[in-house]
Amino acid sequence: MEEDGLARLEGAPSIRKCVEADLDKVLELERISFKFPYDMDTLVRYVELGSAVFLVCEVRGDIIGYIISQWQTGGTGSIVSIAVSPAHRNKGIGSILLDHAIAKMRDRISVVELQVSVSNADAVRFYQRRGFRVTRVLHSYYPDREAAFLMTLRLQSDCTSTGTAVQCARGLERRRDGAALTLDRKLVRRSVGEHGQDRA
Repeated sequence: MEEDGLARLEGAPSIRKCVEADLDKVLELERISFKFPYDMDTLVRYVELGSAVFLVCEVRGDIIGYIISQWQTGGTGSIVSIAVSPAHRNKGIGSILLDHAIAKMRDRISVVELQVSVSNADAVRFYQRRGFRVTRVLHSYYPDREAAFLMTLRLQSDCTSTGTAVQCARGLERRRDGAALTLDRKLVRRSVGEHGQDRA
């Protein structure tokens, strides 16, 4: 399990707001992690955007991960981008970042959405373990025309601060009817079959 790796970190991870001085490192993580990374101008805009939650994770002063999320009118939040340095993956950092970002938006949203490449099986599993479900396939979503899954997490209206935002959402997702869960599995199986082998 990813969370078990927290004990292997050399130093406690800390989460804080991203500032412009952090962006060279964030851009480096973007380029390492994504086929179509954001450029510096885009990252600067998210730092300045009032509706964005842009957080970094540090261990002993070194930025090892970040998350960009944004809330929108109508109660929907979006996970725009999340990445962790290769040396610190599978150690719970992604979960920490996700929990903090959702908690920061919690008073404004009831639904969280994100898009993930259909061939990125590791990312799909990561989000599914945290209560997200595939709700649609977005064909030709990326510049190379690869499809994406739209994944959705519905938050409980009575969720309190006693648990993480994702933990609160899991209770609701577990109570969803079997038809919704069947839709999720069918979409995943169909798209993996259409697009061949997974790439992580």
